[in-house]
Amino acid sequence: MSQDYVPMSRGRLWLVQIGVGLGVVLTTSDSGSINVALYRLAQTFEVSTSTASWLVLIGFLTITSTLLIFGRLSDILGNKRVFTGGFLVFGAGSILCTLAPSFPLLLLFRGIQTLGASMLSANSSAILTECFPVHQRGTALGINSTLVGAGYFIGPIIGGFVSATLGPRYVFLSNVPLGLIGFIVATIILPSQRPSRSYSVDIAGALLFAFSVTCLLLGLNQAKSSGWASIDVLAYLAVFVAALGVFLLVERRSKEPMVDLSLFSTRLFSLSLLSAFFIFMGTSLSDLVVPLFVQQVLLLGPATAGMLASIVPLVRMFFSSLSGWLSDRTGTRILATAGALVVGLGILGLSRLDETSDLWHLMALLVVIGVGSGLFFSPNMSAIMGSVPRGRLGMASSAIGARRNLGQSVGVAVGATLLPPLTGLTPAEMAGSFQAALAFGSLAVALSAVVAALSGSAAVVRQRARTAKPQVGLD
Repeated sequence: MSQDYVPMSRGRLWLVQIGVGLGVVLTTSDSGSINVALYRLAQTFEVSTSTASWLVLIGFLTITSTLLIFGRLSDILGNKRVFTGGFLVFGAGSILCTLAPSFPLLLLFRGIQTLGASMLSANSSAILTECFPVHQRGTALGINSTLVGAGYFIGPIIGGFVSATLGPRYVFLSNVPLGLIGFIVATIILPSQRPSRSYSVDIAGALLFAFSVTCLLLGLNQAKSSGWASIDVLAYLAVFVAALGVFLLVERRSKEPMVDLSLFSTRLFSLSLLSAFFIFMGTSLSDLVVPLFVQQVLLLGPATAGMLASIVPLVRMFFSSLSGWLSDRTGTRILATAGALVVGLGILGLSRLDETSDLWHLMALLVVIGVGSGLFFSPNMSAIMGSVPRGRLGMASSAIGARRNLGQSVGVAVGATLLPPLTGLTPAEMAGSFQAALAFGSLAVALSAVVAALSGSAAVVRQRARTAKPQVGLD
């Protein structure tokens, strides 16, 4: 009977989990620290918060545009080569960001940094799925989601502390030590793989996808200055639709596509991706808005903003492993749907806050969002990775990263059109802008819950494990 995983000792398995986890913590902690430092970075480089938000957007754009490429390269060259290279690129980009003399160069170096993040993100789920047997896979992915929460937890704290003491530039430099450790550990621990005989990479598809996503984000970002019905915005969106259509045609005809479109014929795979896309739209808005709300409306410092922003990932850590364990036994749909509903209620509550709100109210709502996201993400990831054949794990893993970053990109781009300026408004007026952004976020998460409910029957993975079938997809 063939195996759909790489056999290895139990001790080696958990060392693999550690190696992958270091990459996860590195990329997620960076994201959280930048959100908290964004207000101070805008002041340092003398740009608006809307302009500074491009530090977040350029990261999402780079990762979204290249994840599928690195997923395909991982299937060809092996996950280990691309994953370990990601640590080196990320570290080099972090050093360059620290030394950037101007905001345009900072954006360029941020793109290099997040290119490394893309190499790491494209492989984490694939490595775990390839190494862990079916009856342990949900647990491993749940632990991985817990580490995502750990990264998001420590990121805002690091960002707030470093920004308040050393200055916002040094937030980037704080990534370097962990990146170096991750490279050494992953090089030693991760199993090596033989390169595939096929070395074809779909360059045309990759360029078309990157171009279409760029047009989408530029169109959304342009809406703040030009208006949603302006010629510029409509032109960008029209080009996005056209480029996306051509991309799908190219992928359908390609012998070695960047995206195997046949994967989307699986209901569980396609709807689980769509559900995650919507929830990331909503949570990215709350991640962006909460630190700004704390500093611009409640008039508190970056260290306090960092501590508050760490609440959601802290709570998520406690629920991610539990939901992964439960999904191995009860299926994915009920957990994912319930999680999305809870997140939506939390963000809706945030949209009602203003300059008179107290910190306890804010903290309680952040706990609610943390609970919901912990319930959602592990089952959602398990459903996606369990619905594809082993030869497409790298592609599926990169699709997970692409849906996350595309959802976050759209959420931040729309949110940036609603952000208030650095000066000139009262806290009450600023609160109104933040409320509108969060209301949009809660709507996006509500759509996620609906799609999650439609994603398929809540099949029991434990029964699949007992029958020892190589496929792990849920009905």
